[in-house]
Amino acid sequence: MTSEGAIFNYDFDMVQERMAKFVIQEGLQIDHFDNPLLMKMIRDTLQPRYKHVSRTTPRRRCLKSWKQANQDLIVFFENLQTGVNLTTDVWSPPHNLPELNICVPLI
Repeated sequence: MTSEGAIFNYDFDMVQERMAKFVIQEGLQIDHFDNPLLMKMIRDTLQPRYKHVSRTTPRRRCLKSWKQANQDLIVFFENLQTGVNLTTDVWSPPHNLPELNICVPLI
């Protein structure tokens, strides 16, 4: 049952998609869900039918999301009827990672 009282439908495809988004948003390693203790915790407490998600699945989903976002931006700029000014900003990512990120905000 869901929190609203409806019947819960376990959708493994959605699990894979959400895991990929989680990896991207939190800056985690692609193999984050390869942890056997995490898998056991999910099976024992959250979903007994949970299937292991190998590192190739989030990687593939992340690349698919990136390609789709890239294509969406291309279409957006092709259909834009005005000029665009681009600027950059550099900042350090969370989790004390050594890399720097460059942002190109639209103004």
